[in-house]
Amino acid sequence: GEGGEEGEHDETTVRNLDTGEVRKLDVVMEDVSAEATLSMLTDSFHGQPTRPTLLAGTQKAWSNWWREQRRQDEQLWKSAKAGDLADVKRLLAPDDGTAPASVNSKSLHSQTALHMAASFGSQEVVAALLQAHADIAATTSAGLNALHLASQHGHRDVAVLLIDSCSDIRCETDDSNLPLHLASSGGYAELAAVLLERGGSTQLDCRNSRGQRPSEVCMDFETSKVFGHRTGGDWGRSTIFVNGDGVTIHNSRQDAVKKILYRLSSKAPEMPPSDFLRKSELPRQPSFVPVSSGPSSVQSVGPDSFVYERSLGKGSFGEVFCVKHKSTGVTYAMKVLQKSKVVSGNLLNYVVTERNILSFIHHPYIVRLHYAFQTSSNLVLVLSFCPNGNLQAMITKQKSLEENLARLYAAEILLALCHLHVRNIIFRDLKPDNVVMDIQFHALLTDFGLSKQGVVGLKGTRSYCGSPAFIAPEILQRRGHGKTVDIYGLGVLLHHMLVGMPPFYNPDRGTLESNIKFKRLTVPSKVGEDARNLILSIMERDPAKRLGAADTADVQSHAFFESVDFSALLAREIPVPGYTPSDDVVPEVRGAGFRQRPPSNIAPAASRNDDLPQFGDFAAPNQT
Repeated sequence: GEGGEEGEHDETTVRNLDTGEVRKLDVVMEDVSAEATLSMLTDSFHGQPTRPTLLAGTQKAWSNWWREQRRQDEQLWKSAKAGDLADVKRLLAPDDGTAPASVNSKSLHSQTALHMAASFGSQEVVAALLQAHADIAATTSAGLNALHLASQHGHRDVAVLLIDSCSDIRCETDDSNLPLHLASSGGYAELAAVLLERGGSTQLDCRNSRGQRPSEVCMDFETSKVFGHRTGGDWGRSTIFVNGDGVTIHNSRQDAVKKILYRLSSKAPEMPPSDFLRKSELPRQPSFVPVSSGPSSVQSVGPDSFVYERSLGKGSFGEVFCVKHKSTGVTYAMKVLQKSKVVSGNLLNYVVTERNILSFIHHPYIVRLHYAFQTSSNLVLVLSFCPNGNLQAMITKQKSLEENLARLYAAEILLALCHLHVRNIIFRDLKPDNVVMDIQFHALLTDFGLSKQGVVGLKGTRSYCGSPAFIAPEILQRRGHGKTVDIYGLGVLLHHMLVGMPPFYNPDRGTLESNIKFKRLTVPSKVGEDARNLILSIMERDPAKRLGAADTADVQSHAFFESVDFSALLAREIPVPGYTPSDDVVPEVRGAGFRQRPPSNIAPAASRNDDLPQFGDFAAPNQT
């Protein structure tokens, strides 16, 4: 209750955590000391409780308190998204003795209720959360605060409220975008004008990680007028003129060249000393299985061997480009990783692992490495080009897959896993993002950075790795794991394809991990009986009891795959259901695991492989 005038009563709710009993204390505020209040509270719970049956049970109120609060937090996130002001207030200050939701609790992607309310444009909910002391500076895993999200989605009133509440209008995301960048790129002219007015004209000269100013990312004519003659600028957009004003055009060849030149003119990051990683510290892999015979099996390639066509995407440590080999005319995906970021991020082992495994693995359902080389500043992998996106994009678009298509993709991935496991390699990161679609829409495994060689037995390695929603329980329990983590992952993947989401999913990471370790697995009734039985068989919590624990190929004998001719599938003689061969030009798509970005410097001056000893001989035999 609220204190006030003399003699006013303050009604306080008290919960006995030993019994779960809830009582209301009616306290007169006049001349009541803290000691007296405590005495009243103690006396209130002396003697027989009003509900004595609670004492006879086994309820553990303290142990349930935190579980109850997690449920309250999850409900708070849902209510913030829905704009349910009354429910948000109830969850933050319950009057029935239940655990209150934590206003700054974070979901799986580090989003708080304030982030969600700002994204969905609920001004009243945002105000209530701020009044409850929500952290206005909190950022998501991508570095976005509430003002960034309001700007990104064009919620002007919410943005103004956040600015009035002292949100930093000059705060940058991980991509160095200001709120003004996000409003401009989204085409929200009115909001962009407000941000420009409130934040000052110095914002106009701030560049994001692509080197673009806010005026150079605007999407339409109206937004461009907010920036006057600055739209188009010295570079970053080609400009045409409509009614005398500039309108931006995206992805022109001229702009791409200018952006590359901007990157070249920028100061290159300082490289670590040459002895930062000594050769003796690098993991020594066994000799590669020969991929071709004769002295001509190694072909000298470098940046000049390829023609740049377009950017496919960008991640934290590099970029992916669509390139064409000058001599053969074959199209590839070129993965360019910056050495400085690889070293500073302690990711050299992952890059070398991917290069080593793909150098000798050749399978119809695994992305193939054709070339690998290094320059003075980059490590480069030239991979098969898979132009039809990844499995995650397909599931997102279709909500869930038909059983026949899910069966085919599960069988193709199973063949790839069998090929790896026979060679004592475990994949360890099986998820829809790491399954890409080739030109005929067949499924191929990609991204072997978390893979491990030489793993024998059910507990052959103890590393903690994987993606939260797809990780196996034995990895979470840190008791050692082996190839059965991939078999478990196949079950999660099949569930995701058929249902539209992975089993056990929860936005709160702690709850998600607890579900994976302890919650009973249930499969929705819409999933066919054979598919359900397979999922349950290969997602057994005990790795030794999983189908395929003795031999991964045993999974092929399950009734769900009865209609699959694995020999014909291995020969790629089974077409993808619904796929019709076409000569149409394949549209630009995103690379697996990368967000779309403009190109950067992919062709610096080539250097010898031994210029930087920590990277060793990175070149791979020509597999083409």
